[in-house]
Amino acid sequence: MFFKILNPKVHGKNQYDNAGTCRALVKSLSKEDKELGFDKEFFFSDEEDYVTSDRVIKTIDGMKGQLGKEEAKFYSLVVSPRPEAMPLIKGDKKKFISYTREVMSLYADNFNYKNGEHKKLSGKDLVYFAKIEYNRYYKGTDPEVRAKKVKQGDKKPGDNMHVHIIVSRKDKSNTLKLSPLTNDRKQFNQVEMKGKCHRYFDTFYNYIGSGIELENFLKEKYGATEERIKYFNHLEEMRKANQPEKKEESSVLKEEEIKAPQQIPTIKTLPVVSKGKEKSKEEHGTLKQEEIKFPEQTPTIQTSSVISKEKDKEESKDKKQDNSKSFGIGGGFSF
Repeated sequence: MFFKILNPKVHGKNQYDNAGTCRALVKSLSKEDKELGFDKEFFFSDEEDYVTSDRVIKTIDGMKGQLGKEEAKFYSLVVSPRPEAMPLIKGDKKKFISYTREVMSLYADNFNYKNGEHKKLSGKDLVYFAKIEYNRYYKGTDPEVRAKKVKQGDKKPGDNMHVHIIVSRKDKSNTLKLSPLTNDRKQFNQVEMKGKCHRYFDTFYNYIGSGIELENFLKEKYGATEERIKYFNHLEEMRKANQPEKKEESSVLKEEEIKAPQQIPTIKTLPVVSKGKEKSKEEHGTLKQEEIKFPEQTPTIQTSSVISKEKDKEESKDKKQDNSKSFGIGGGFSF
């Protein structure tokens, strides 16, 4: 979404000179009429759909009460969707006109008095006329013109529907002065106005992307530094509010990863025999020496093969003793 308040000192003194009549601007906005013929676009206001060029000039030029010769009499605004948002509009002129009227209500609502008090205005309190254009034209400053790929004044390709608005500096009662180019942001804040247009475009067309465009805009030179900081802080707060649990979990994990010491994995000890009983322990880290208990020694248990060998030795010994008795060894013969 693109919303801009044209400044004659920057965007063209001859075409957008707003200290006198609006005739030159109305003529410039009628450049497509000849090509469209009977299908040409009329101006529209907050309440009317068909307004002629002559009536626009007469009405705007008639709103000069209490304005000096060099003071601005009117302002020129541009409302233009970005190319990536054009498929959502689908060439629906009536819906785009409705959106433009809502933008002008936001414009009126953005005005305050010098002390910051809200003026409480709406689109019905304004005197404005808008006109839809379907083409854009290359300027001498465009890269394509400088590279001599196209000529200044050639049509740009694609769907380029947008709207130009001429709005009187005076309100409908012809008593209040409304100056969107004031340097006092208490009276009119252009950054807030652009943000409102972007957010309403998202809502009106069920589109996601104007917020990103607003971020890009705030990164540009326009707008005070403190306003940029305030806006991005607001985005951060909104993000935390929408995802509180996820944010807390991620922050805890990061803190543990940074500050917590490396933990030694759990070691399971083998069953330990102590006083005839088995004990199983799980310890974190290195086991203390006094906690390690060695099993008591148990008597050696002889196997069957060892017992058989011992038995054979005893039987052999008994036989020798019997023989010695029979032959009188050590005591003579005995019959």
